[in-house]
Amino acid sequence: VSITPSSATSKVWIVASTHGYAPLGQDLYYTLFRNNSVELSGNAYGFGNHWIAGQRGVIPMTITYLDSPNTTSATPYTVYIKGTGGQVNTPNGGVATITLMEVAG
Repeated sequence: VSITPSSATSKVWIVASTHGYAPLGQDLYYTLFRNNSVELSGNAYGFGNHWIAGQRGVIPMTITYLDSPNTTSATPYTVYIKGTGGQVNTPNGGVATITLMEVAG
């Protein structure tokens, strides 16, 4: 999902909800990217850190984040799911919602 801020000093409030599946013995992490290159999670594991350590199942996640993109260009945001090994996936076709709101700076 993209947003085009009206001012370079504006912030972007992001609310993203999704879910992922990890097999037995694998940890699942969620990360948020701006422009598919800038990771916004703030740590090596993404949002939520260890979610299911040693279990298997569908794990929901909601991310809220206030970003300062410092631009007036169209700015895309994407949620990625990663695991500690093996295959992770998104059930039901990876359905997710991302809501972006400009906050005047």
